[in-house]
Amino acid sequence: LTGIAADRNVTAGFAAETWAIGTQAEPAAGGSVVCDPSSVAHGGASTCTATANAGYRFTGWSGDCTGTEVTCTLTGIAADRNVTANFAVETWTIVTQAEPAAGGSVVCDPSSVAHGGASTCTATASAGYRFTGWSGDCTGTEASCTLADITADRSVMASFVSRTELDLPLPEGPQSGQTLHVAAMGGEWYFDEAHTRTHTGASVGEALPAGVTLPHGVVSLRLIGGTPGSSATVVLTYPEALPAGTRYYKYGPTTANPVAHWYEYPHAVISGNTITLTLTDGGAGDSDLSENGVIVDPGGPAQVTGDVAPDVTPIPTLSQWATLLLAGLMGLLAFGRLRRLPHA
Repeated sequence: LTGIAADRNVTAGFAAETWAIGTQAEPAAGGSVVCDPSSVAHGGASTCTATANAGYRFTGWSGDCTGTEVTCTLTGIAADRNVTANFAVETWTIVTQAEPAAGGSVVCDPSSVAHGGASTCTATASAGYRFTGWSGDCTGTEASCTLADITADRSVMASFVSRTELDLPLPEGPQSGQTLHVAAMGGEWYFDEAHTRTHTGASVGEALPAGVTLPHGVVSLRLIGGTPGSSATVVLTYPEALPAGTRYYKYGPTTANPVAHWYEYPHAVISGNTITLTLTDGGAGDSDLSENGVIVDPGGPAQVTGDVAPDVTPIPTLSQWATLLLAGLMGLLAFGRLRRLPHA
C-alpha cells in the first residue's frame, strides 16, 4: 500500500492444504487399491485397502504403506503419499494320501499349482499290494488321474489292498455266495491272480476221476514275488467247516506224471474250515514245474467215494509197428534157443 492518507484494512485468505494419495497395483492384473479419502487435508488420515483379483493373492505393501494386512492406515499426512499393493499369482497345494500307507505311494506333478493350472497324480503300489482306486478330488481306477483348472487346494487318496490276503466268492455248493479268504503267509510270495469258478471239464481241461467231486468249485491261484525254487504257504479259510474226509485235489502235471491230470495233493493240511497248502516253485504244487518265481495252483477241496487210482507215471505205449517188431525179435530169440536144445 502506498500514499496512505487514511486507515486501511486488508484481509489475507487462507485454505487448508490437501494432499493426494497415489495408488498402484503390482502387477496391474493382480488386483486393485482404494484409499479413502484419496485427497486428505493436512494432518489428516486415509485408509487404503487392497483387493486381489481371482487367481491372485495379496502379498504386501510398499511405498508409504507397509505390512501384509490387506488394509493400511496413513495418519498425520503432511505431503502427498504413494502406496503400492503387491500381488502374486495364487498357487494351490495338492495333498496326497495312500491308504494304507504301506500299500504304495502317490505323487502329483506339480504338487503346487498356479491358479487355473493342472496336475497329474500317479499311484504306485508297493510289492504285495495292488491299487484299487481313487477318492477325494480324483476318481476312477486308472493308476493316473489328471486334475484340471485348479482354483483351490485339492486332496487325493489312492487306495490299495494287500495281494497277500484276498476275499473270493464261492461259486457253488453249500457255501455258495459266501466268501473264501485266501492268504499267502510269510511275506515273500503274493498273489498275481486269484479267482474261483464252478468246476466243469471245460473250465479246467479234464473231467475229474470217477468218484471225485469238487462241491465248492475250483480255486485258481498264481503267486509271484518269491525266491525261485522256494516254497509258499497258502491258507484257504472257508466260511464253514469242511465235511469230514475232505481231500484237496489239484489239476496239472507233476514230476511223476508230466501230463496234466487231477490228483490228490499230499501237501495239504485240512482242519475244520481251513486248508493249508505248501507249494514249491518248480516242484510239488506248481503246475508250471519251473523254478521261475511263479507258482501256478489250480485245485479245490474234494469229496471222494470209492477207490481212486494214485498219481503214477504212465507206462509208455508202443505203436503197432513197434509192437510187431518187438514180437518178431522175441520170436527170433525163441527160435535160436530151440536150435540149441539137444535132439532127443
